[in-house]
Amino acid sequence: MTNEQQEASGGAGGEAARARLFATLAPACSPRMRAFLIGVLAQPTEETPRYGTSATITSDGFLIGGFVDADDEFHMGAFLGDFSDHQRNIRGLVDHVGLTGSDRLAVLAAFERWCGRMNGAALVGARGADTRGDS
Repeated sequence: MTNEQQEASGGAGGEAARARLFATLAPACSPRMRAFLIGVLAQPTEETPRYGTSATITSDGFLIGGFVDADDEFHMGAFLGDFSDHQRNIRGLVDHVGLTGSDRLAVLAAFERWCGRMNGAALVGARGADTRGDS
């Protein structure tokens, strides 16, 4: 497994890589998108609001998972929104900040893991546009 693949799968160096990616992406985020990014990139923080470190896609295409609101109240099984909206938002964010190559792959793969889609093929690689800039 290459370093790039390890990083994308959360392997060796994954925590440091996720922290670096969070620092790159977070300034471009709204408060809700920042809360989402905290969960997707598994950032160890007490910042509120924040999504939990995993979510589940329901049979009708919505995401549910843990959520800590602005009052620091934890909500288990909270409705987090439409999966396709979150998928579009994470893609839009990586495009907006200009991530390419292994950084782009790492963020998109982290999203796949976060929502329980371990394979990642549906988001990164199944469509040519999602792998642009990879070398």
